[in-house]
Amino acid sequence: MRKPLTALLPLCAALVWASALSGQSLRPGTWTGTLAPPDGPPAAVTFQVAGTGDSISITMAVPDMGVAPFSQLRVVSGKLTFQWQAGDKLVKCELTKQENGSYKGSCVDDDNKAQTIEMIPPSKP
Repeated sequence: MRKPLTALLPLCAALVWASALSGQSLRPGTWTGTLAPPDGPPAAVTFQVAGTGDSISITMAVPDMGVAPFSQLRVVSGKLTFQWQAGDKLVKCELTKQENGSYKGSCVDDDNKAQTIEMIPPSKP
């Protein structure tokens, strides 16, 4: 009796691992959202998300400020972490996936100033 159960363990582990990986992708396309700096009102921003799996790239466009590519991107267990350069400051972010598929969280710069950011995915085709 033990042998069949033991034989199923690797299969169960593989299924759990595959389902965990499947949730680690972001929908490619133009995402919208907001960036709320510590000393001002929220600004509407767009995010260009490209690639899948381990090859994700994101560039944020902020009106009147330009674009900022994200680096050190990680999507693991409903958390999106990345960093970007704001002038001479390095900004590190951690966002949590929301029930509606968006990501929301905070970013902290070298001076420990916090800002909030929200990324809303494009509509499904």
